[in-house]
Amino acid sequence: MILSWTLPFLIDWRLAWVVYGIVLLQFWVFGRCLMNKGHAIDDIHSDETFYSHLLERAGIYFPRSKVKRFVRLWLLLGLSFIAWLWQYYWGMKPLLIRWFVVPH
Repeated sequence: MILSWTLPFLIDWRLAWVVYGIVLLQFWVFGRCLMNKGHAIDDIHSDETFYSHLLERAGIYFPRSKVKRFVRLWLLLGLSFIAWLWQYYWGMKPLLIRWFVVPH
């Protein structure tokens, strides 16, 4: 989860888009997050996600279906946009991986 949030600042935005695309693809192909099985979270028969699990443990309750939709679509698209905005539009360099270096 921390990696997902920090990825726009760590690697080239194009590579971040590929990573986020692969994550979105897993939701569409498998219908679930492959990592949730390791966390003992059943996201096949329920709308539970790792985010809803953490929020509920903190005493914060939102409808699970809305959290699931937000996390699995809007959050990833938003993080992709932040990666592009931060690096391409504002000209900030990624901290770790500077692949696909193309002069502007």
